[in-house]
Amino acid sequence: MERVSLDLRVPGVALVSLSGEHELYDALQLRERITSMLESGRSIVVDLTETVFVDSSIVGVLLEAMQLAAERGVDYSVVLGETTGAAVRRMFEMTGLDGILPVVERDEAPN
Repeated sequence: MERVSLDLRVPGVALVSLSGEHELYDALQLRERITSMLESGRSIVVDLTETVFVDSSIVGVLLEAMQLAAERGVDYSVVLGETTGAAVRRMFEMTGLDGILPVVERDEAPN
C-alpha cells in the first residue's frame, strides 16, 4: 500500500491520504503532490485517519498547503478520525494546529 496516495474521483477535489509514519523523507513528495493539485485548481482534502506519526516537516507542508490554497481561493481541509494515531493527535493539540488548520473530524457524531 502506498504511504501517500492520491484520489481524484470527486471532480475538482484531490484527496491526499497518508498512512503510517511520515517525516522529512516524505515531505518533498507530499509537497509536490499537493502543489500540483492546487495549481490545477483542485480543492485539497488531506486524510490523516490512517496516520500514526508526522514530524515537523510534514506539519510545515500542511501549513504551506493551507496558505497556497487560500491564495488560489480553493478549499482545503485536514481530516482526523478515531483511527488517527495518538502521536498525531498529540502534536495537533500541543502545537495548536487544530486551531490553525481547518480540521474535520470524520467520526464525530452530528449535533
